[in-house]
Amino acid sequence: MASVKGKNRTDLGPVAQRLARLLDVFSPWEGISLTYRQLAAELGKPVTGAAVKKWPRRKSFPADVARLIVAKAKERGIAGVTLEWVLWGEGV
Repeated sequence: MASVKGKNRTDLGPVAQRLARLLDVFSPWEGISLTYRQLAAELGKPVTGAAVKKWPRRKSFPADVARLIVAKAKERGIAGVTLEWVLWGEGV
């Protein structure tokens, strides 16, 4: 007999894996991932912790936020974070 909880859970969207990687990459500590709230604070306005928590269930990041993520990654010298990768998962 299947669990009721398993049926009620929503599937994670295609953004979930990229978000997990971004949480790790933006972390200032080796091997410790940021929380959703910390990533939102790192990116700054207009991104809120609540919006970031909803991202794993979306099909894609909002375009303005994706551009902000790429800009912040370039500022910090993080290679490989491109607009194509953030929005569609294309690239390294």
